[in-house]
Amino acid sequence: MENDFPPLVQRAMAAARRLGFPLTREEAGPGGGPSASLPGTGRFLAMLAAGCSGRNALIGELGTGTGLGSAWMASAMPEGCALVTAELDPDRAAAAREVFADDPRVTVVTGDARTVIGSRGPYDLLFSDGGGGTDPVLVDWLRIGGRIVFDDVTPGRPVDGDPKREFMFRDPRLVPVEVALPTLRDSLLVGTRIRLFLDKGGRGAEGGERVGHDQEAGRELVEGRGPAAGRGRAGDAGRRAYHAAAGQDPLEVRRGHRMA
Repeated sequence: MENDFPPLVQRAMAAARRLGFPLTREEAGPGGGPSASLPGTGRFLAMLAAGCSGRNALIGELGTGTGLGSAWMASAMPEGCALVTAELDPDRAAAAREVFADDPRVTVVTGDARTVIGSRGPYDLLFSDGGGGTDPVLVDWLRIGGRIVFDDVTPGRPVDGDPKREFMFRDPRLVPVEVALPTLRDSLLVGTRIRLFLDKGGRGAEGGERVGHDQEAGRELVEGRGPAAGRGRAGDAGRRAYHAAAGQDPLEVRRGHRMA
């Protein structure tokens, strides 16, 4: 079966075996320590990575291990896409760098993912593989339309009391779904970031409170600083969000050619 995996994936698996890094939950033992991404997870990530074809497309991973998840994504992502992955353990990070030594699109960073990944965004796809926790700031790092993925989820559990599910299903900026892997013993949680439109009080129409990032995105679009400044629906959405937050009627702004 492994012979059918992409070459990068096979190299990452070999690196895991050299370091004694578990490839399955069973190998990780009853303590539930870190382990590599499962093949079902890898194939799902590859499918998402293949769609990251926009201008300056960027994928991020929090928790590299020996590079297995990144290998699946890098094997499928378009030529113009880049991937940055962070690993706290220096030995694993070094092993992952060897895996991707021939692929300049992939950058492996040694350090706490929460401090070395955020400043490099925004991301089209984020894989939080044990290195990012469930901090709501992860959603801030996504582009509108970008996706975040959690793995190692037990199917069928309620949202309440499950940090990953609470993160995914309670944040109004995300449209979430749970995806069961073929074994039916493991699930993935996937959320797509949407833009929250603001009312004149600065509140999201969906009732969300964390809208500062969306307001700033709108400000960038209005001032011509954002990646989608002035272009099509993205520019219109940004202007609407910005002027609504400023207490202005976007239609009146357009009529009077007034910019805040």
